[in-house]
Amino acid sequence: CLFYYVQTSAPCCTRADITDENGASRCNTFGGQQMDQCALLGSTHPRWEAAQAVRKYLGGSGPNENNDDFYQAFKLAWYKATINGMDNLKPLMDTC
Repeated sequence: CLFYYVQTSAPCCTRADITDENGASRCNTFGGQQMDQCALLGSTHPRWEAAQAVRKYLGGSGPNENNDDFYQAFKLAWYKATINGMDNLKPLMDTC
């Protein structure tokens, strides 16, 4: 939701690149309703900076294995949290 402008284009599909078992776009099969891809946020949108951070931490504009930016930011955040006395940190859950 940080990357897409769903408020004006909903119902819409954020992952038009994913297909179902028949090879059809998942956007075409959601509840039997044809859905267009959600609009991307524009540079004047209030969430533009957050959308750019999402892209950066994804490693670019497409699926890839580049996690460097995320881990560099996480390492800095972890250092700041622990150096400032946060001693009750807990491991992340495997599921939400």
